[in-house]
Amino acid sequence: SPLTTNIYVSTSSGSDSFSGLSEFTPVRTLAKAQELARDGFPDWVLLKRGDVWNEHFGNWEKSGASSAAPMLISSYGTGPRPIIRPGTDNNGFRILNIPVAHLAVVGLHFQGPLDPFSNRRAGFSVLGPIDDFLIEDCLIESFDVNISLHAFAGPVTNVRLRRSIVADSISLDAISTGLYVDTAEDVLIEECLFDHNGWREGVLPKSQFNRNVYVQWNAKDVTFRRNISARSSASGIAMRPGGVVD
Repeated sequence: SPLTTNIYVSTSSGSDSFSGLSEFTPVRTLAKAQELARDGFPDWVLLKRGDVWNEHFGNWEKSGASSAAPMLISSYGTGPRPIIRPGTDNNGFRILNIPVAHLAVVGLHFQGPLDPFSNRRAGFSVLGPIDDFLIEDCLIESFDVNISLHAFAGPVTNVRLRRSIVADSISLDAISTGLYVDTAEDVLIEECLFDHNGWREGVLPKSQFNRNVYVQWNAKDVTFRRNISARSSASGIAMRPGGVVD
């Protein structure tokens, strides 16, 4: 959009004293990038490929302009996806209490603690209120729950999870699943790979309660289409409310 401002972020070459408005003057932290993004505008927050952030997005509170002009959080440069490692007891990305709309997160890697005995939370904790949210081409791995869509603080509607890898969730003291959907409405899960969620060889045995995908009975209008669900602790998908599974 002509109204878009690009905000560049890099741990290898950035500083929060920079403007963040070019690849040559990137800011360093995710917190500073969110501060610079303008609520209600189709701004792009771009993380440098190959860089690693040992922090988290916290509560994301900024919206895009419209469905045709969303706010985008993605990447720039070449190399592997930017990695976000929130550490113990932190979510990678959370939406809570502040209404958010028209937001896309594309091409990022969220990695929970690799030590299976660490305390961990969710890669994406979407608690509402949010409408028109896209997660695409992301790798989310090694959290208690890799992605949680739960209308706890407000409606969670029109969410699309596309062409992403959701793998290796684990929790030693709670239910663990790759994707959990509860009271959300109009959810599309399309062309993703769900693999090896809810258990770990030699650490956590398979359980009937842990799954690659768990959709609660109170979710509505859920479509699960052209996905691969492999090596789940229990069923590949529990689709309790019914819906479209193709």
